[in-house]
Amino acid sequence: MTNSDEQKLLQLIARYRVVTRGVVAVVAGSEAKGDKLLARLSKTGLVTANRGLPGNRSIYQLSRKGAGAMGVGESRARVHGTQAILKHLGVLLFCYGRDAAYRLDDAELKTVSSDSLPAGVYCIAKTKGSACVFHCYVPSPTTSVETAMRRLTRTHADLIATPGNRRLVQDGRIGLVVLVDSSQRRRALMEAVRRADSGQQALVKQVRVNVEVVSDLRSYLGGGTSGTKAASTALLWEQNEGTEEGE
Repeated sequence: MTNSDEQKLLQLIARYRVVTRGVVAVVAGSEAKGDKLLARLSKTGLVTANRGLPGNRSIYQLSRKGAGAMGVGESRARVHGTQAILKHLGVLLFCYGRDAAYRLDDAELKTVSSDSLPAGVYCIAKTKGSACVFHCYVPSPTTSVETAMRRLTRTHADLIATPGNRRLVQDGRIGLVVLVDSSQRRRALMEAVRRADSGQQALVKQVRVNVEVVSDLRSYLGGGTSGTKAASTALLWEQNEGTEEGE
């Protein structure tokens, strides 16, 4: 473990807002080294832990001191609500470890289009042989297909509201990615985005849409738990669905 490992991890947290113990182990080279790295950064007050996730899992984010050290806004140090955790985790687990995939920061987003992009989280990823800037949507495990489709349709309308962005959408250089926790959820959403409705073209005919399974996400949503605990976890995500939290 070196100071370069510390800097690399801090940069990673600054980009993705949160990291998991598993991701830290990859950065450090092993679980043991990752745990030591987290302990060191926690001791110096640069990183804090959120230990309230299902299955006794934890995520880690910058403290206010850490945000200052990395030159990012203090909003990165706020205590995230459940919907923000879901969003940040989904994007982290989708991007990290994939070739040429990463979450875009504000400065990078400004280079994507001559027009301002609608608010949200964006990543760049290569799928089906070509790179695309994706607006990321991570629905809660209880979100209905109908609700998800309304959200995607609204986001598409926002994206094509300006000429510059509309051209990029039409060229397939800006699209939508939906990150889900199971193949069953993916199949249901893929059927929906491929289906024409009320005289409208199917959404996939209007904008590039990818629905991707982020298998590790399930364990952070209470997957594998049972009974009252699983039900309360599902209710918690459901109650916070649709709540957007800045960064």
